[in-house]
Amino acid sequence: MAAFHRQSASQLITQLRVICCALLVALPSHAQTVPAAPEEDIRGPRGPIEIPSNPAADYRVWWLVVSALALLTIAYFAWKWWKNAHTPATAETIALQALKKVTLDCPDETFANEVSAILRSYVQSRYSIAATQRSTEEFLAEITSDSTLGRHQSKLHDFLRSCDRTKFANCPLSPETRKDLVDQATTFVVKTSQPTPTTT
Repeated sequence: MAAFHRQSASQLITQLRVICCALLVALPSHAQTVPAAPEEDIRGPRGPIEIPSNPAADYRVWWLVVSALALLTIAYFAWKWWKNAHTPATAETIALQALKKVTLDCPDETFANEVSAILRSYVQSRYSIAATQRSTEEFLAEITSDSTLGRHQSKLHDFLRSCDRTKFANCPLSPETRKDLVDQATTFVVKTSQPTPTTT
């Protein structure tokens, strides 16, 4: 009986050893199948990733474009101003500006001297004809040699004669006559400054 109990105890111990070995072998495989904690699982689902926008970079591009356009505009007007400032005014421009500034309500002799002097200075500057120190007859005789001025000689003659009558004969000038003399001088300057038409 005692031998039977010893044999049963020995078998029981052997069986326990087998079970323990089986558990030791099965434990690692079981551990591998246990899901990892959520915070340790790198393969788990992730939430949407927000990419931060950088609106400042977009505004910088627009500011660069606007600044470049502004600089180009300023440079253009500065160049235009510099060109006008360093380009001498033509005889036509000087005469037309002077005629616009003529005072219509000044004394008759002052008015006649002013408008005739503007026209004589224009002819002298543009055509290199001595006009300011010559009498009307000498001046008219001089311009006949110029084809452009010769075509307007009769109108120029009437204009200068009207001024001379006021300067030397004290003929009064009405407001309408004053305006007409300024218009005549302006028309003469504009027409004589244009290129002479060529004949075929």
